[in-house]
This record gives sequence, C-alpha cells and structure tokens, in this order.
Amino acid sequence: MVNKSRRIPGVVLLLILLAIVCAASIAIGSRVIPLPEVWDALWADNAPGAPDAVGIVHDLRIPRTVLGLVVGLAVGAAGALTQGHTRNPLADPGILGVNAGAAFAVVTGVYVLSITTPIQYMGFGLLGAMAAS
Repeated sequence: MVNKSRRIPGVVLLLILLAIVCAASIAIGSRVIPLPEVWDALWADNAPGAPDAVGIVHDLRIPRTVLGLVVGLAVGAAGALTQGHTRNPLADPGILGVNAGAAFAVVTGVYVLSITTPIQYMGFGLLGAMAAS
C-alpha cells in the first residue's frame, strides 16, 4: 500500500500543471491574448462596450476550456468504471467490442432504414453499443 503522504506532492504537481494548461487554453487561439490581458478579462464585465478580449475570453475560450475539462473527466471516469467492472486493467471499448457494436448498428440503420440525420446515427450507435456491452 502506498503511503498517502507520498501522493500529496504528485497531486499538487498535477493540479499546478492543470492550472497552467487551462491558462494556456484560455490565452491561445486564433488570436493570442497575453496572460495579463486574460487575467484582466476574467474579472471584467462582459458588457457590450467591453474590449474584444473580454468577449473572446468569456464567450469562447472559457466555455471551450470547461467543456474540455468535463469531457476529460467523463472519459476518465468511463474508463475507470469499465476497467473496474470487468476487473481487467487493459479493458477499453475497442477491445470489448463496444465500438464494433455501435458501428454495426449505425451501418445497419443506414442500409435497412435509410437513416440520415446525426441524431439518428447517435441513437443507433448508442443502441448498438449497449447491445454489444
């Protein structure tokens, strides 16, 4: 068993790295915004007369960064649940056939039922993944 006091520096280091990556995600884009300007834009009011950086940071980059964090958390949790449920540290959807089940259902839906919209693709993919798992 690993001593908990040995994990703390690693967790702190990872949190610092996460903060740096989030700051870079907000600062870097098609228009690079310097970090001091990003800091000012974070605390500024997103009013109609505000500078462009405020609108870019509040309307585009913060939602992009938060969405990236949430998706990363969801993928990590799904992987941990899959590995824990199957008791296999190498388990992933590709090895277990979930991807193939989803693809099979989508192709069958396109061929047999002539589905054409992305929501239909998603529904058939979800049903195929559920059936394969």
